[in-house]
Amino acid sequence: MKIKRPKTIYVLLVLFGWLLSQDIGLFLNYSSSIDYLLFAHVGASSVFPIVLALITIFHALTIYFLWKPSVKGFCVIAGGVIISSLEEIFISTIGLMNLEVFRTAIIANREAQSLPAPEGTVNTLASTGGLYVAIGFSIAVAIVILSLLLWKRSYFYSQSVDKKTSHQENITNNSDKNNPLYR
Repeated sequence: MKIKRPKTIYVLLVLFGWLLSQDIGLFLNYSSSIDYLLFAHVGASSVFPIVLALITIFHALTIYFLWKPSVKGFCVIAGGVIISSLEEIFISTIGLMNLEVFRTAIIANREAQSLPAPEGTVNTLASTGGLYVAIGFSIAVAIVILSLLLWKRSYFYSQSVDKKTSHQENITNNSDKNNPLYR
């Protein structure tokens, strides 16, 4: 049976595919990432690869469950979105606690990528206003994605109902054939 996917699901597939590619790239060179440098600042540098692996797994599972919908997949996707958002809020909170460390992390990250770090841009990003915008943006993106999931929840639930129905029909059909009372 071919699954009809709404356009929204394709948009989410592209978004999470991009996020997964970013996660994989971050694994290759995470020691100069802003997130890692801030985790290291609070003494949790060994926890960062675990958090990154968890988020990467959730992004990969999200792609899988967007392609092969199920009720379990709906819950996994929602959990992954929430965990990703919480990690971004955590990073921004660390930055708010020490703006100079955040500023240094931004500069180190840009230099590691051989990109310029204009002082005006760095100062804007490493300000309380910039970090509050980052927190707000993270929350807004999570709300939008979760809203899209809720809006299209029938895509996830109808697939599992179809599977249960066909499974139940198979059980009924097979039990009728094997039951001597129905012969």
